Amino acid sequence: MSNIKVRFFLNGKSISVKPLNSQDNLKTAREKLKQKISGSQQFLTKEGDLIDIDDEEYFTIKETINESRIINIKETGDKKEAKIKLNDETISTIQVDKKTKISDIRKSIQNIPESAHFYTVDNDVIEKEDEESFCVEESIK
Repeated sequence: MSNIKVRFFLNGKSISVKPLNSQDNLKTAREKLKQKISGSQQFLTKEGDLIDIDDEEYFTIKETINESRIINIKETGDKKEAKIKLNDETISTIQVDKKTKISDIRKSIQNIPESAHFYTVDNDVIEKEDEESFCVEESIK
């Protein structure tokens, strides 16, 4: 067992470098990347095949990294473009899976103030403590 620095790429773009044990499984890697990746993003094998999220515990870092110590991740799922507005001004436009949790969006966009709220399609406020239970499709018009 050896510790190595692993680079993670999402759709060809570097998103993180993490020190991991070569015998750690991908489930452990996902936990360490929890603020960088969502459930609609899947790890790829060395050959480029998708690894099902439910199977991540069966794949080790050593089995998945390529010769450059890179693990690739691919966006999957049904995406929508979402405009994030603050006081009627667009602060970000992102591509997200309709099943992405609102809490994941808050984590991924740094310039959303803690005091800001998301809203449902019916214009009801989503309280911050409830963001984990709402997904994008419930708040996009």
